[in-house]
Amino acid sequence: NGGELGFKFETQFQRWSIDGLMKVGLGGMYQEANIWGRTTVTPPGSAPDVREGDLYALPSNIGTYSRNKFAVVPEVRLNLNYCITPSWRVNVGYTFMYWSEVVRAASLVNPELNVTQLLPPVIGPAVPTFTFVNGDLWAQGLNFGTELRF
Repeated sequence: NGGELGFKFETQFQRWSIDGLMKVGLGGMYQEANIWGRTTVTPPGSAPDVREGDLYALPSNIGTYSRNKFAVVPEVRLNLNYCITPSWRVNVGYTFMYWSEVVRAASLVNPELNVTQLLPPVIGPAVPTFTFVNGDLWAQGLNFGTELRF
């Protein structure tokens, strides 16, 4: 949740024109991680034994974790247009976007394990533990198109 600030522009030189957009979004980035797992062991000739937890989802980190962080999302877009006729034009453009305070699933996996949590008694430290790990994300795009105005 938040707001955006920015501006658009367009300028024309005979049949050529350039248009663009620059804006920035500011606000809260909601982050949520849900860790859950189940292990099923079926010995030959016996009923399945189902337990909560698996290799990376152990009692020490199972649960739902959430928080809000302040984030910035700028975007820049630039298009070059050529008017073939007064009502038909073609264009090519570029867009760049960046997100701060992004949480990705792979960064939340803690490789430190204590598998004795699967079968009590627990021996050693209760790991893995959960910690949010923030990162950044950026995206780029190229666009090609045609526009017919009537």
